Amino acid sequence: MKPRINVYLDYDLHKRVEKFKAKTGLSKSGIMEIAVAQFLSPESADKREAAIAKRLNQLTRQFGRLERDLVIHSEAQALFIQYYLTITPPIPIRDQKAARSTGHERFENFLTHLGKRLSEGPSLIDKVVNDIKVREQDFFSIDLEAKDD
Repeated sequence: MKPRINVYLDYDLHKRVEKFKAKTGLSKSGIMEIAVAQFLSPESADKREAAIAKRLNQLTRQFGRLERDLVIHSEAQALFIQYYLTITPPIPIRDQKAARSTGHERFENFLTHLGKRLSEGPSLIDKVVNDIKVREQDFFSIDLEAKDD
């Protein structure tokens, strides 16, 4: 004969045990015995640790991709700003009001276009990253200070 143990369960957990009992045909005692055995078994802890390790590895890879994308985005933006500032001539004071108005219109068009791109399928940066297939070691080996001869 097995020793008797009284267990108090939360109402929701008790409902889940009842559903499992109806589904499997096991007794409540049998369900509790299996649950306690699994909880106390060393393999159960190993399985939990393996699942956590797997998820951490997935998160590490995702973080690596985010970091890579951020570096690419930042570098592209810095190159664009450098290029823009290099080729853009200063605007005479008499034309600055018109230039501000044109700039405002262009910015509104940009925001509209950006909103449209974000609501559609894959982003442009995803397409660029997939097209250029930059490897991290190649990207970080570029000498941005080197002058063209």
